[in-house]
Amino acid sequence: TKRFKLKLVDEYLLNIDVSDAQNRPDAKKLIEHKRKFFASIAPILSELSDREKKCIYCMHKFEVGYIYMKNRDVINAMKFIASVFASPKATRLAFRKTLKKIKEMSSR
Repeated sequence: TKRFKLKLVDEYLLNIDVSDAQNRPDAKKLIEHKRKFFASIAPILSELSDREKKCIYCMHKFEVGYIYMKNRDVINAMKFIASVFASPKATRLAFRKTLKKIKEMSSR
């Protein structure tokens, strides 16, 4: 695992067709995928500071919260979205990501 580096970038590296939900996992499946993802990169994560790990986990929870919101499960959405407030950096990143989504939606 030493040959890999984990970095946060400010751009989307994956472009998904969101016009329908056919291939999009529901929140519970996404949580399971993320659990497996984090297990697969555990050696890399262990080298990060607690602050960096907290930000990464918060942003992943924010994404799950967004899926819950799209599925109109507001209570679970708020539980996951609120996790960004545990990390000041995650709060800023989530705010920027939300503004970007709003701008994209308003330009359609």
